[in-house]
Amino acid sequence: MDGEWINEVTQFVAEETRSQVPEVCVRSAPAEVLNALVPSAVARKSHGETLAAVYVAATREILMVQDLNPATPLARSYLAHELVHAQQFGRGAHERASCLGALEGEAYNVQALYLHTRTSNNDGDAFIFQVLGMFQSACGYAN
Repeated sequence: MDGEWINEVTQFVAEETRSQVPEVCVRSAPAEVLNALVPSAVARKSHGETLAAVYVAATREILMVQDLNPATPLARSYLAHELVHAQQFGRGAHERASCLGALEGEAYNVQALYLHTRTSNNDGDAFIFQVLGMFQSACGYAN
């Protein structure tokens, strides 16, 4: 995927986290591919949840589900979330985290901030991502 929108989101994440974003390849993929990469996605699917994007550390790629419209702040917020994961893996935070939820908490917070700063139409989504981040970072909830 190409586009100025990727640069815009990358710059936002770097500024908000005060940390360089490692170079990654952003590609679109069918939902089945994303679900196959994240085993817990199968369990969530029974609750009506779907994956929108995934950071693949082994290949330094961010896969975004192909039906996302990158012109929307919500779609772009998923990229912001995954770019935070790229930063975390780049600095080895995944090896020191008390639980995976701690990593998710940081990513959800940046995602919520992205939505909040881009349009007031997404304040409800931003709030949901903030709450998800709080629950995930509690670690006991994520297990």
